[in-house]
Amino acid sequence: MNNNLLFLLGSGISINAVMPSTAEITEVVLTAEGVKRETSLPRYRIRQEHNELMDYKYIPEIVELIKIIWTIIKIYYYNNNYYSQRFVNYEDIYYIINEIKLELNGEIESPIIESFVIDIRNQILPKLIRSNSEIEHDIAFKELIYETIEYIKSIVRSMLSKDFNKDLSYLNFLNSFNNDDRFKEINIFTLNHDLLIEEYFKNCNINFESGFEKVDEKGKRIWNPFLFEKRSGKKIKLYKLHGSINWYRYEKGGLGWFNEKICFTEIPDRDAFSLPSDNLLLVGSYNKLSEYTSGIFAFILGQFNYRLLKCNKLIIIGYGFHDSGINKQISNWVYTNKKNRVVLIDPNIEKIKNDKTLFAFHFEEWVKKGILKLIHNNIEYVSYDDILKELNCN
Repeated sequence: MNNNLLFLLGSGISINAVMPSTAEITEVVLTAEGVKRETSLPRYRIRQEHNELMDYKYIPEIVELIKIIWTIIKIYYYNNNYYSQRFVNYEDIYYIINEIKLELNGEIESPIIESFVIDIRNQILPKLIRSNSEIEHDIAFKELIYETIEYIKSIVRSMLSKDFNKDLSYLNFLNSFNNDDRFKEINIFTLNHDLLIEEYFKNCNINFESGFEKVDEKGKRIWNPFLFEKRSGKKIKLYKLHGSINWYRYEKGGLGWFNEKICFTEIPDRDAFSLPSDNLLLVGSYNKLSEYTSGIFAFILGQFNYRLLKCNKLIIIGYGFHDSGINKQISNWVYTNKKNRVVLIDPNIEKIKNDKTLFAFHFEEWVKKGILKLIHNNIEYVSYDDILKELNCN
């Protein structure tokens, strides 16, 4: 038996911890319920008091833009029979807004996108309260796009920053794997921004490697990818493919962004975080494919591919298979070795099977060949022995 194991965790793993769902986050993004604008980063928070100047200058315009984008996406899916019932979420909206930003910045060249951006601009301009001339129109529209991107990311961060108010013992299978001497290395890749796994490990006193150094004199932990290769004695390695609510870009020592670091801290020093979008979250849908090619995200995705090649057991929990970059990596890995096996734990396996994804395309073939093992249940009702059985480790 290969002694290395890899977990891929999606948002479903956090549901039992009473974390906000995708639908709940989307509702706040669409309505701005309780959202207020700040003068510091993150720009938007959920709070009670109003900042009359900031809140009413930006938020109504952002909501109008989001409603326009949401309607366009909804109509598109409604006219497509296969997707007619598909729920339009905040990541779909973010993807379109981000494409507009790239077009305005000249980072992509597409006549189709250009005409789409012009149409969106013409729809939203009459609703902007601070522009008169054509130059002011251009400035106001571009500013609105940037504000909307920050608005969505800030809401995601704010809603996922809540305390865990439920027993996390349903994650005890992770502790069992950690204590099982048959497994020499356990790599956990999560697509979630929240701190669920870190909190569970802290509660159980489980030592793990996250790629961040020990706390420095300023209370920060600096990203050092070489830590994953050191013989630290840490059996578990945690990788966050889509970033984290407590990851920040940090300019160290006043030397400019040539000396930029990535760090996390529980109490961010706002003087040190001076970029417009300092929180490292990978939000959106198809835009993730390009964002996987740079910075910390390129490294972590590369590690996903590398660590897969070092094991032949992949356990997937709570993942809906809507990240095409991850799906491609899994598909490639399956065909590198006839001994590779996938264990899928999910209560909605039929939905996954019938979805329009690369994983669904291979689903029946992999089940028939014994490559894909299925556990039809929520993770809180799955025992350690249940998982071992599907791994053929009993």
